[in-house]
Amino acid sequence: MKGLTRARIFAVSALFACIVFTVGYIFSNSLENAAQSSEKSQNVTQVIQEIVDPEQKIPTQTFEKYIRKTAHFSEFGLLGVECGLLIIALRKKHLVSAGIAALFCVLTAMTDESLQMITDRSCEVTDVWIDFSGAVCGMTITLLAGFIITKLKNKFGGKNKNGYADDLSP
Repeated sequence: MKGLTRARIFAVSALFACIVFTVGYIFSNSLENAAQSSEKSQNVTQVIQEIVDPEQKIPTQTFEKYIRKTAHFSEFGLLGVECGLLIIALRKKHLVSAGIAALFCVLTAMTDESLQMITDRSCEVTDVWIDFSGAVCGMTITLLAGFIITKLKNKFGGKNKNGYADDLSP
């Protein structure tokens, strides 16, 4: 990590650790057996449905399906945000790095779904697409926010000796 400050090295290390923990959490959910996964899903569905749909106009089974898909999207959305922050912290070329990060995320999604076969749960291609979409959305929002912040700081705050506004620069 040539040319990186201590603060940036710490940030990169912390983000890398977050990515490892997030992937570990995602995989741990997939390694639960069908009964454990279903119970967890039903508990979460019950809590959210009481808040969002107290009259239960949406059938609980349908509501649970959407909760499960939203969980897939959200877990990988977090992974995408972390990957986007890592790209920013490393000051890498965004397009190439985003492609590599997207490949990492889709391989993680494929592995995640494949792990479910070990516990006799269904492995669904649609879940891989949902996972990947979450990761891409998280990464895109993060990189766009970083880009906008950098442009604003360059416009109003000036640049440092390296030509960057601050640590959010590419």
